[in-house]
Amino acid sequence: MDAFTLDSAWRWTRRHLLRTRLDALLTVGAGLAIAFVAVPLAGWVVSGADWGVIAANRHLLLVGSYPAEEVWRVWAVVWMLMAMSGISLGALTESARLGWKVVGAGAAALLLLAALSGAWEAALAGALLAAAYPRARRPGSAGRLLIPGWGVFAVATLVLLGGFEGSGWLPAVGTQRWGGFLLTALLTAVGIVVSLPLGVALALGRRGRLPVIRWFCVGYIELIRGVPLITVLFMGQLVIPLFLPPGWAIDNLIRVMAAVVVFSSAYMAENVRGGLQSLPHGQLEAAQALGLGVTATTFLIVLPQALRNVIPAIVGQCIALFKDTSLVAIIGLIDFLSAGQASMAQAGFAGREAEVYAFVAAVYWLFSFTFSQASRRLEQRLGVGER
Repeated sequence: MDAFTLDSAWRWTRRHLLRTRLDALLTVGAGLAIAFVAVPLAGWVVSGADWGVIAANRHLLLVGSYPAEEVWRVWAVVWMLMAMSGISLGALTESARLGWKVVGAGAAALLLLAALSGAWEAALAGALLAAAYPRARRPGSAGRLLIPGWGVFAVATLVLLGGFEGSGWLPAVGTQRWGGFLLTALLTAVGIVVSLPLGVALALGRRGRLPVIRWFCVGYIELIRGVPLITVLFMGQLVIPLFLPPGWAIDNLIRVMAAVVVFSSAYMAENVRGGLQSLPHGQLEAAQALGLGVTATTFLIVLPQALRNVIPAIVGQCIALFKDTSLVAIIGLIDFLSAGQASMAQAGFAGREAEVYAFVAAVYWLFSFTFSQASRRLEQRLGVGER
């Protein structure tokens, strides 16, 4: 048995790592990199680093200066998010095995977070995710309730986080106190959800036959794509107030969200336009032969295939937007990265830059890697690039 196992391991090594001289050279190089970089880094993470700066500033990193006595409202949003995520996975995932893998990974991560931080709220979030998934897989109307459910979730999130003026049970919390990972997640979610339909509309308008609409869409896309995001953010902060009547004011966070949506929708439009151009003309001819009108052809034939073809580009745009939210620190908002930098400025944690930046980078990588893996699974399921 031992000889068979060693022989199998050697054959696998020859097949995957040493097939050619170049493969052998790359294998040796990767082994040396692991020996000289990864091993010392792992040792520093386990025994050399002082992670007390993260534990002491977890409130600042997660929610910024949000009042500590009102953090239950943030957890309530997380609980609703986990419940809706479980329902959506149960209603939309055909493979029960794949769904349970996703739910298991998410619940395990939340339970690990609860064990490390002592936050029972994270354990409850994991339990809600695991409980909602099997219930949504039962025959019923869960699929029809998804869109209204997510709409109610969005409204409830704004109500819970913002509160009401003069309320004793749900006092108002100004958006200037929203920060940390909470702010990063909100900006990313709003940017993705709103910019996708706007990008689709701009892409369709650019390919339309009406000159006014077509040239407006072309001008909008090329103008926004020709400037960096920080320029759009400054325009949202400085230009928008100039067009408002005297005495009117728009919340700073709302202006930042609008700037993020304006910027992201232009790039999303070009991604969608690439998908539209990838469709063979025979698809349109077949739809016309079936007697379908322009609207039915667009929403039943063209858009589903176009969006399917550009899933990698759309997910890449979402990952880029998630990381680009760190630029809001330039205009005074405290996002996740800014919260980490603020924690380093405290007197008791001077010289802990490596720990803070390593933690922030790990969180950004974890969520970006999760997005990319989910995209890869979706591409495999839909057969993108295969048929």
